[in-house]
Amino acid sequence: MTSHIFFTLFLTVNISPHDCQITTVEGTVLHGRIRVITPEAVLLTSSYGELKIPLAHVEKLTTTTPLYFYLSSYRLSFVAPVTGYSKGLEVLFTTKGAIPLSTLFSARSEPLKTLRTDINIGFGFTAGNVNLQNWTLELVLHREKTIHNLSLSFYTSYSRTDGTTTSNYQRAAFDYHPEVLPLLLLSGNATAERDGVAGLDIRSTTSVQAGWYIFKQNGRQLSLGGGPAYYHEDYRGAPPTREARLHMSIQGVWNGSLASLEGDVNTYTSLQRITVFFIQSTLNIKTHITSSISLFFSIIETYNNAPPEDLKKNDIRLSAGISVHL
Repeated sequence: MTSHIFFTLFLTVNISPHDCQITTVEGTVLHGRIRVITPEAVLLTSSYGELKIPLAHVEKLTTTTPLYFYLSSYRLSFVAPVTGYSKGLEVLFTTKGAIPLSTLFSARSEPLKTLRTDINIGFGFTAGNVNLQNWTLELVLHREKTIHNLSLSFYTSYSRTDGTTTSNYQRAAFDYHPEVLPLLLLSGNATAERDGVAGLDIRSTTSVQAGWYIFKQNGRQLSLGGGPAYYHEDYRGAPPTREARLHMSIQGVWNGSLASLEGDVNTYTSLQRITVFFIQSTLNIKTHITSSISLFFSIIETYNNAPPEDLKKNDIRLSAGISVHL
């Protein structure tokens, strides 16, 4: 059975309306569309109107379309259609196996943490237009709910020159991705960065994307997406760039018991000048020491194939240090 389990915070099991058949313990057969399932009852839209059937009275439930469950403390997304429910055995039968009802309504072992915070402190260097050793600080906030998920990150680096410590680079990113269907990718993104040493006053992007997950299971996922974007780049002493671009991205996550890896590649191609593009890629590797402390290694690489005069096309930032998970 292919299934994906995500711990979430929600009050009921919401199911998009699907044709189904319910047989009660008294032998009555009802046809209709499931509207909501809670741990206590099934709400069914039928020719008799809206029916609320206590789950204890349901002997068998049959449907031939996928069911997407949103539960209190859990969300389980079933790729395989549920084909039957047996009260006596207390399981849901699917085309690829059986799911104990305790998985749906009883287990409460891992409550949701809807807000997660990561603080990464490290030391590294930059190469390309700016060659500096620097300290890095990154704050990442994740807000996860049943459907609406968002993350906010702020990255800055500090260098010491002539006895003075200054912030030479800042980057902020926002990402919102609702989970409507298990393998459908929808997202809204915004980034802004500034590099005072390289003369970059602002580079900002705003985009919306649609795509799909090539796979998404067991803490591992790979996705492709694309959509329109607005690109703004302003280097000191050079004409600003403000134009519509095509945003394409590939993102991957791998979570293991001892280490985790996250990476993405984002390409912004000009719609007016098709040969002009900007690429930014990131890679983060963490080795877990405890449940809340990890060692990390981070790479941020940018490639601008049409930079202002006298600037290099490629920049890279490397850092390593300690990460605290709150």
